[in-house]
Amino acid sequence: MKAYLVDGTYYSDAESESEGPDGLNDSQGYISAVAPRAVIVIDCDDPAIGEVGCVVTRMAEVSSCMIEAPPGQRVRKGDELGYFQYGGSSMCLIFWPA
Repeated sequence: MKAYLVDGTYYSDAESESEGPDGLNDSQGYISAVAPRAVIVIDCDDPAIGEVGCVVTRMAEVSSCMIEAPPGQRVRKGDELGYFQYGGSSMCLIFWPA
């Protein structure tokens, strides 16, 4: 497993996406490219699956992405990888093509 943090900008939204009534919801595509993120890559035991990437994005000025599983640790289904502190967040899972 590999895990690292990516620095970014805080509480930014794209005016081109318009303002959402609940905050930054309409700018999620933009925010996921510029906000601080945690990236976790898991090497699966099944070679047919390969690697699975998990990108978690902090989406509010007080939110934090906390990685709990140290790089190199073997993780299993249900193990905690990390968590968000305080504000809003979003995540994306990435798989190799089947």
